[in-house]
Amino acid sequence: MQEIGKISLKNNGGFVVRLEFEHYNDATGKWIRTGGTGDITVGFSKTASPGEHGVPDGCMVRLHVNVIWGSDKTSTEMFIYKSGSNNVAGYAISGTTLNNHLEFRGVSSANLFAGPMDGDSDSISLEQANALFDYSGISDEQMDEVKANLESSPLAQSGSYGPISWDVGFHLDPKDITKSSVDVKISVLSFNIINAHLDAQNPKATADLSVGGIGVVAELGVDFSKRLVYLRGTLDFDAYKKKFDLTILKF
Repeated sequence: MQEIGKISLKNNGGFVVRLEFEHYNDATGKWIRTGGTGDITVGFSKTASPGEHGVPDGCMVRLHVNVIWGSDKTSTEMFIYKSGSNNVAGYAISGTTLNNHLEFRGVSSANLFAGPMDGDSDSISLEQANALFDYSGISDEQMDEVKANLESSPLAQSGSYGPISWDVGFHLDPKDITKSSVDVKISVLSFNIINAHLDAQNPKATADLSVGGIGVVAELGVDFSKRLVYLRGTLDFDAYKKKFDLTILKF
């Protein structure tokens, strides 16, 4: 059984997850779940050491993905946790809250699967980022062709968080990021509550209504300085309120 020092999880599913651990207790013959990272929103990844979350050194360990308001996933792969090991087991989760898929991406001595070690990564790959933002040495004609291709094939993304779901189309202007635009549809229980076109002149949209017994107060916005599209607000059930602050796209 392979030794690892950390586990990495990339969230490609458009919902919120938490990276947690399970380790095998020889005395009881049972798997014990321990704590893990905080929320991982769509497009982000986190890397964590089992030992920092209650897993004893030398134990058999596996990944448990806590899918908020959805169906959890537990890896079928098992490893031996070794403190100080440089090996990282990489995973990615995709799909919807109730129909998701956990993919094992292998073990590496460096986290090649989900961005910087112990940190967040953009929702696009490093190769895509370089292709989008590194235009040194190309002609204006080539730049115009790249821009035309991006505008005709916008970056698209869908996701969900509990009863909230969204569809995003992002039109990137590689010459001037502030000239980019975003088309976003936000729905609650399949009822559309926001259908907005956001750009530098119109960076925000709001919703304040009740759908299917759930009250929703939300602000949708694009932040060009942080290069993200966010959705924040409050869900109000009969006797329960939950605040949310989601990054639904990074660019």
